[in-house]
Amino acid sequence: MNKLLKTTLKDKQRIIVISDIHGGLEHLDHLLDKVGLCDEDMLILLGDFIEKGPQNLQMLYRAILLNERENTYILSGNCESFVHQMITQEERAEMIHDYIQKVSYPSLIADLYEKSCGVDLKKTKVSGETVQAHLQEAYSYELDFLKQLPWGLVAPPFIFVHAGIESEEVIERKTLLAYPAFYETGHELDKTVVVGHWPVLNYIDDRLQGNPILDFPAKILCLDGGYSVKWHGQVNCLVIEKEGEHFEYSTFYSDDLTEREVKQFDESMLELHLRTQPPFKVMWDDNRIEVIEKLPEFSLCKKTSCGEVGLVKNEFISESDAGHYCNDDYIFKIHRLKVGDKVRYIDAYGAYAFVKYKHEYGWIPMCCL
Repeated sequence: MNKLLKTTLKDKQRIIVISDIHGGLEHLDHLLDKVGLCDEDMLILLGDFIEKGPQNLQMLYRAILLNERENTYILSGNCESFVHQMITQEERAEMIHDYIQKVSYPSLIADLYEKSCGVDLKKTKVSGETVQAHLQEAYSYELDFLKQLPWGLVAPPFIFVHAGIESEEVIERKTLLAYPAFYETGHELDKTVVVGHWPVLNYIDDRLQGNPILDFPAKILCLDGGYSVKWHGQVNCLVIEKEGEHFEYSTFYSDDLTEREVKQFDESMLELHLRTQPPFKVMWDDNRIEVIEKLPEFSLCKKTSCGEVGLVKNEFISESDAGHYCNDDYIFKIHRLKVGDKVRYIDAYGAYAFVKYKHEYGWIPMCCL
């Protein structure tokens, strides 16, 4: 099968693109309802629709069903490729047990085995060879589906791929399915590349937000909202409406958070030292910090890599033999709100709530809610 498919857009066409669903079937359904999927629409799933989320098995069968729909393109991501290889490649059999035990998130491999055998691979050790043999026999149709998934779609003026692309002539699994931080590298293709794979939260230095990045000058549209990969992530949807040579773009998202209304807000609710502090972001790949001054709610810390100083919520500070580190993706940003504003509530930490307001993550006093 040609792994890079090609098609031509109609003069009037609506394209619905959803990326990195990661077993979030409820979010897929919510987004399709929100955009009102019609028979005439082109639907593209950009890969990683399984693994790491709550409904991997159900999402696999929904993808199989959607694949029967006309004008639908289900692309492979690294997760679909990984699961297929783990089940079908003999040399990977010995990796299965360690993988299932190591990961904290749900895996399609364990879900498939429990469905057919009633055995929880987290609790019962089964040899990799046994798991492979059983799954290959019991799920040949599902494995064939994963195997035949294309890696990309060329639909001028767009290219849709899971992770990235360097050339339309050189088609490599590692590039299309697992290209790291494609937006930072860029490309010189004559088309706009629409990608997922790398959560958009990783790209922006001064804020934490999960909405798509639509960089038209760079010809890159990044969609991965970090659902199931980031504990506060979301599933993103991009709608492209084409009429002749004109294109309109709109974005939608779905997450696990609840909406709350701001009941009160005043600067006096904030601790004095919080009112003038600039944003301070710490991410998983650069999370070593030095605690300069321990304070009741937010402590003054310094990034060991660059010396940047900012405030870190105490619950996000952990310590290992190597020193202190920030234990999750983090942002210090105080949202200035007014009564009646709506926020997406994440959690309470001490006297402060971590919330999402207009797609950006930040803090407000818990008493505001």
